[in-house]
Amino acid sequence: MSLVTVDHDVSALSNTLLELLIMEKLMKQGPTGNRVASNVKEARRRCGFDLKELSARLERMGHQLNFNGLSKIENGLRRVDTDDLVALALVLDVTPDWLLVGDVTDDQPVRLTGKFETTARRVWRWLVGDAPLKRDLAKAKWRATVRPDSPGLPGIHLPTDAPKALLKEAFALFERAEAEGIDLNGLVTLYEWQKPLEES
Repeated sequence: MSLVTVDHDVSALSNTLLELLIMEKLMKQGPTGNRVASNVKEARRRCGFDLKELSARLERMGHQLNFNGLSKIENGLRRVDTDDLVALALVLDVTPDWLLVGDVTDDQPVRLTGKFETTARRVWRWLVGDAPLKRDLAKAKWRATVRPDSPGLPGIHLPTDAPKALLKEAFALFERAEAEGIDLNGLVTLYEWQKPLEES
Protein backbone atom coordinates (compact mmCIF):
# COMPACT_ATOMS: atom_id res chain seq x y z
CA MET A 1 0.00 0.00 0.00
CA SER A 2 1.46 3.32 -1.02
CA LEU A 3 1.72 6.41 1.18
CA VAL A 4 -0.64 8.26 -1.19
CA THR A 5 -3.35 5.60 -0.72
CA VAL A 6 -3.04 5.69 3.08
CA ASP A 7 -3.17 9.50 3.05
CA HIS A 8 -6.29 9.40 0.82
CA ASP A 9 -7.97 6.82 3.13
CA VAL A 10 -7.22 8.94 6.23
CA SER A 11 -8.56 12.04 4.48
CA ALA A 12 -11.76 10.24 3.43
CA LEU A 13 -12.20 8.87 6.97
CA SER A 14 -11.73 12.29 8.54
CA ASN A 15 -14.25 13.82 6.10
CA THR A 16 -16.76 11.09 7.01
CA LEU A 17 -16.20 11.68 10.74
CA LEU A 18 -16.60 15.42 10.24
CA GLU A 19 -19.88 14.88 8.35
CA LEU A 20 -21.14 12.60 11.15
CA LEU A 21 -20.26 15.20 13.80
CA ILE A 22 -22.06 17.92 11.83
CA MET A 23 -25.11 15.66 11.37
CA GLU A 24 -25.14 14.83 15.09
CA LYS A 25 -25.02 18.53 15.96
CA LEU A 26 -27.86 19.27 13.53
CA MET A 27 -29.92 16.37 14.88
CA LYS A 28 -29.33 17.08 18.57
CA GLN A 29 -32.48 18.54 20.01
CA GLY A 30 -33.12 20.55 23.10
CA PRO A 31 -35.78 19.85 25.71
CA THR A 32 -38.62 21.36 23.66
CA GLY A 33 -37.66 19.36 20.54
CA ASN A 34 -37.56 16.16 22.59
CA ARG A 35 -40.95 16.97 24.11
CA VAL A 36 -42.45 17.60 20.64
CA ALA A 37 -41.18 14.21 19.44
CA SER A 38 -42.75 12.48 22.43
CA ASN A 39 -46.01 14.43 22.13
CA VAL A 40 -46.38 13.66 18.41
CA LYS A 41 -46.11 9.95 19.23
CA GLU A 42 -48.58 10.28 22.13
CA ALA A 43 -51.14 12.25 20.08
CA ARG A 44 -50.84 9.78 17.17
CA ARG A 45 -51.49 6.85 19.51
CA ARG A 46 -54.49 8.62 21.07
CA CYS A 47 -55.94 9.05 17.57
CA GLY A 48 -55.33 5.38 16.82
CA PHE A 49 -53.17 6.12 13.74
CA ASP A 50 -50.15 4.17 12.66
CA LEU A 51 -47.35 6.11 10.94
CA LYS A 52 -48.66 5.19 7.48
CA GLU A 53 -52.15 6.53 8.29
CA LEU A 54 -50.72 9.73 9.77
CA SER A 55 -48.60 10.27 6.67
CA ALA A 56 -51.66 9.76 4.42
CA ARG A 57 -53.73 12.25 6.45
CA LEU A 58 -50.94 14.82 6.33
CA GLU A 59 -50.75 14.39 2.56
CA ARG A 60 -54.51 15.01 2.25
CA MET A 61 -53.92 18.28 4.16
CA GLY A 62 -51.26 19.21 1.59
CA HIS A 63 -48.23 18.47 3.77
CA GLN A 64 -45.71 15.88 2.63
CA LEU A 65 -44.20 13.87 5.47
CA ASN A 66 -43.57 10.21 4.73
CA PHE A 67 -43.45 7.20 7.04
CA ASN A 68 -39.66 7.41 7.47
CA GLY A 69 -39.79 11.13 8.25
CA LEU A 70 -42.48 10.59 10.89
CA SER A 71 -40.55 7.70 12.42
CA LYS A 72 -37.45 9.90 12.64
CA ILE A 73 -39.47 12.69 14.27
CA GLU A 74 -40.90 10.37 16.92
CA ASN A 75 -37.45 8.94 17.64
CA GLY A 76 -35.79 12.35 17.90
CA LEU A 77 -33.75 11.89 14.72
CA ARG A 78 -35.46 14.65 12.74
CA ARG A 79 -36.45 18.12 13.88
CA VAL A 80 -40.00 19.37 13.48
CA ASP A 81 -40.16 22.62 11.52
CA THR A 82 -42.99 25.12 11.92
CA ASP A 83 -44.93 23.80 8.91
CA ASP A 84 -44.66 20.27 10.32
CA LEU A 85 -45.82 21.49 13.74
CA VAL A 86 -48.97 23.14 12.40
CA ALA A 87 -49.87 20.29 10.03
CA LEU A 88 -49.32 17.67 12.74
CA ALA A 89 -51.46 19.64 15.20
CA LEU A 90 -54.28 19.91 12.65
CA VAL A 91 -54.25 16.22 11.76
CA LEU A 92 -53.80 15.02 15.35
CA ASP A 93 -56.55 17.36 16.60
CA VAL A 94 -54.37 19.13 19.16
CA THR A 95 -52.91 22.63 19.24
CA PRO A 96 -49.35 23.49 18.29
CA ASP A 97 -49.02 24.64 21.92
CA TRP A 98 -49.93 21.16 23.14
CA LEU A 99 -47.29 19.60 20.90
CA LEU A 100 -44.75 22.01 22.43
CA VAL A 101 -45.75 21.43 26.06
CA GLY A 102 -47.95 18.34 26.36
CA ASP A 103 -49.98 17.24 29.37
CA VAL A 104 -48.19 19.29 32.01
CA THR A 105 -50.19 21.44 34.40
CA ASP A 106 -49.93 23.83 37.32
CA ASP A 107 -46.58 23.83 39.09
CA GLN A 108 -44.94 21.02 37.12
CA PRO A 109 -41.54 22.20 35.86
CA VAL A 110 -41.12 22.73 32.12
CA ARG A 111 -37.66 23.22 30.64
CA LEU A 112 -37.96 25.37 27.50
CA THR A 113 -34.25 25.67 26.66
CA GLY A 114 -31.07 24.22 28.05
CA LYS A 115 -30.98 26.86 30.78
CA PHE A 116 -34.55 28.15 31.15
CA GLU A 117 -37.15 26.34 33.22
CA THR A 118 -40.41 27.56 34.73
CA THR A 119 -43.79 26.18 35.77
CA ALA A 120 -46.35 24.74 33.38
CA ARG A 121 -48.88 27.37 34.48
CA ARG A 122 -46.56 30.20 33.42
CA VAL A 123 -45.69 28.48 30.13
CA TRP A 124 -49.37 27.98 29.22
CA ARG A 125 -50.21 31.61 30.05
CA TRP A 126 -47.29 32.71 27.86
CA LEU A 127 -48.27 30.42 24.97
CA VAL A 128 -51.84 31.71 24.85
CA GLY A 129 -50.72 35.33 25.14
CA ASP A 130 -52.02 36.01 28.64
CA ALA A 131 -48.75 36.88 30.37
CA PRO A 132 -45.07 37.32 29.48
CA LEU A 133 -42.49 34.96 30.93
CA LYS A 134 -40.17 37.86 31.70
CA ARG A 135 -41.61 39.59 34.72
CA ASP A 136 -40.06 42.95 33.83
CA LEU A 137 -42.30 43.40 30.78
CA ALA A 138 -45.43 45.54 31.03
CA LYS A 139 -48.25 43.01 30.63
CA ALA A 140 -50.71 45.24 28.74
CA LYS A 141 -48.10 46.40 26.22
CA TRP A 142 -46.82 42.85 25.77
CA ARG A 143 -50.35 41.48 25.28
CA ALA A 144 -51.12 44.16 22.67
CA THR A 145 -48.01 43.06 20.77
CA VAL A 146 -48.57 39.30 20.86
CA ARG A 147 -52.39 39.37 20.71
CA PRO A 148 -53.36 42.05 18.18
CA ASP A 149 -56.90 40.61 18.18
CA SER A 150 -57.26 41.46 21.87
CA PRO A 151 -55.09 44.41 22.91
CA GLY A 152 -56.93 44.90 26.20
CA LEU A 153 -58.28 42.34 28.58
CA PRO A 154 -59.86 39.53 26.58
CA GLY A 155 -63.65 39.55 26.55
CA ILE A 156 -64.01 42.51 28.92
CA HIS A 157 -65.83 45.66 27.85
CA LEU A 158 -65.95 48.25 30.61
CA PRO A 159 -68.45 51.10 30.53
CA THR A 160 -66.80 54.46 30.08
CA ASP A 161 -68.56 55.75 33.20
CA ALA A 162 -67.31 52.91 35.46
CA PRO A 163 -66.22 54.31 38.86
CA LYS A 164 -62.44 54.60 38.76
CA ALA A 165 -62.05 53.83 42.47
CA LEU A 166 -63.99 50.57 42.08
CA LEU A 167 -61.91 49.54 39.06
CA LYS A 168 -58.70 50.38 40.90
CA GLU A 169 -59.80 48.22 43.85
CA ALA A 170 -60.78 45.34 41.54
CA PHE A 171 -57.46 45.50 39.69
CA ALA A 172 -55.56 45.51 43.00
CA LEU A 173 -57.44 42.37 44.09
CA PHE A 174 -56.67 40.64 40.80
CA GLU A 175 -52.97 41.57 41.06
CA ARG A 176 -52.89 40.21 44.62
CA ALA A 177 -54.58 36.97 43.53
CA GLU A 178 -52.16 36.61 40.63
CA ALA A 179 -49.18 37.20 42.94
CA GLU A 180 -50.52 34.40 45.15
CA GLY A 181 -50.56 32.07 42.14
CA ILE A 182 -54.33 31.98 41.70
CA ASP A 183 -55.39 31.31 38.12
CA LEU A 184 -57.41 34.41 37.20
CA ASN A 185 -59.25 32.70 34.35
CA GLY A 186 -60.28 29.95 36.75
CA LEU A 187 -61.37 32.56 39.29
CA VAL A 188 -63.61 34.27 36.73
CA THR A 189 -65.04 30.91 35.64
CA LEU A 190 -65.74 30.01 39.26
CA TYR A 191 -67.48 33.36 39.79
CA GLU A 192 -69.63 32.89 36.66
CA TRP A 193 -70.51 29.36 37.75
CA GLN A 194 -71.46 30.34 41.32
CA LYS A 195 -73.40 33.49 40.40
CA PRO A 196 -76.52 31.63 39.08
CA LEU A 197 -76.49 29.41 42.19
CA GLU A 198 -76.57 32.44 44.48
CA GLU A 199 -79.40 34.02 42.49
CA SER A 200 -81.61 30.92 42.67
